[in-house]
Amino acid sequence: MDDILYLEADEEITSVVDKLKNLPGKQIALVLPKRAQLISSIVNLKLLKREAERLKKSISIVTHDKHGTGLALQVGIPVYASVGDDQPISAPRMPKPAVDDVIDLDDRPQTEDEVVGPAPVPVKRYDASTSNIKTPAPAHPKPTPLGSKPSSIAPSQRSGWMQKLVGASLLLAVTLAGIWFFVFYPRAILILGVQSDPLTDTASIVVDNNIDAIQSDTGHIPGQKVQVETTVKEVFETTGNKEVGAKATGTVLISNRLGETVTVPSGATLSRDGLQFATLDEATVSAATVSLDISGDVTVKPGKATARVEASVVGGQFNLDAGSFTLTSFSGTKQEKVTAENTQAFTGGESRTVKVVTEQDIEAARTSIGEKSKDNLSDQLKREAKEMTVLADAIDVSVVSAQSSKAANDEADNFELEAKVRARSIGFRVAEYQGMVLALIGKKLPPDKELVVTQEDSMETEIESKQYDQGLLALKGTLKTEVAQKIDETALKELVAGKTSIQAEQILKDQPGITQARVQIRPAFRGSIPRSVTQIKLERAREHN
Repeated sequence: MDDILYLEADEEITSVVDKLKNLPGKQIALVLPKRAQLISSIVNLKLLKREAERLKKSISIVTHDKHGTGLALQVGIPVYASVGDDQPISAPRMPKPAVDDVIDLDDRPQTEDEVVGPAPVPVKRYDASTSNIKTPAPAHPKPTPLGSKPSSIAPSQRSGWMQKLVGASLLLAVTLAGIWFFVFYPRAILILGVQSDPLTDTASIVVDNNIDAIQSDTGHIPGQKVQVETTVKEVFETTGNKEVGAKATGTVLISNRLGETVTVPSGATLSRDGLQFATLDEATVSAATVSLDISGDVTVKPGKATARVEASVVGGQFNLDAGSFTLTSFSGTKQEKVTAENTQAFTGGESRTVKVVTEQDIEAARTSIGEKSKDNLSDQLKREAKEMTVLADAIDVSVVSAQSSKAANDEADNFELEAKVRARSIGFRVAEYQGMVLALIGKKLPPDKELVVTQEDSMETEIESKQYDQGLLALKGTLKTEVAQKIDETALKELVAGKTSIQAEQILKDQPGITQARVQIRPAFRGSIPRSVTQIKLERAREHN
């Protein structure tokens, strides 16, 4: 449905038609309570259907009123049990309208030239007397079956009797229609101009999943938890890079020029030109020896030992030619006297750059799946809520669990992430929410003031907090409307009941807070307002100070 129109029990057909005109949608659902005036009369429903077709709008009715449902289905208007239903209530084949149904098409008289073709439903004509109604010619009498006793009434007598019966029936129908028209149909609309002042105020409302009824004293209205889940699989590109390959290895000769034995542990570090290596073996290097040659010169012979070494990282740059190293694991004199060198070039070092999965890749994939699933899950959530309203900003979408096909630091160009995504919120009925905002703001007004709310006003909603686990959704409603002098509608109706429009307008203008008054009476030729207050409707037109 494009639009949903909630109607009151005493809503009149003229008011409904006006509201249909102002709605932009083409498919409109009318939500009506039990015993609503609109669906209590098949005449109202026929008028409603005709006006909707004239406005090129498709209408349906949502109600639990069995009598109203039957009448609507007779007229051909689809009826639904609730707003969220996909299929209307099934109905038997639509019967033809009863011949005594009367529809007031227009307040003005119509001439016979304006009526083209036979009308499917009889039309009440206020400019034509009952003498103008043509009765159908009597049908030819059926032959008497063989073996039956012939009727003692002559054919001419039967024909006259039938004409009298048809005439009496039509006269009775017209009489009953006239009684209904003059007793029940008359309506009066009191259009009042009231002085008003702008008002902007807020009210805090709590949508509570833990209650079943409205709590006016605390501002709580019933809510309903709604939750949907889906599982999503998607492939993502990796963004990490890593060097892989082999480390260069070789053998170094360690020289000890100290007068004591030196142990070089496994894992000791050596360095040349900023390239780091580590020993793979523990090496024990004997102390240096001193001797005199035949010339009397002192000769120091260092202790020697070999050890295997490996580059700190992969890469071909570690394939070094013969040269000297500094034992960076030692310091001071020990580093000066204990040295290492390779007499043969190191070999085996190589590397290449590959793509790998990072922790950031996995987290970004989780976030992406959650964002992509949000719109679809939000739509599912709103359908699940049915007649409840779910605010878009009140929907929480989160990834409950996720499983990646690759672990962090695994070599891969892409990876697949399977995630379970959940959307949840708390729904509420808009009418209850708006009614609570109006009630709480109305309580703040002085005793002699009241809110005058029209379709031009606005009510903005802001989410203050969401506590799904506790079943609470806190909202703040900001109402922009106007406030005016309080008027007792029932008392006003009683004052003008049975009065002429001129008398009523003067009486109304004399009432406190009313600046203008205009009375509309239907049918137009009726001279006075109906005496029953149920046939009088009051509308307000605000006037700023």
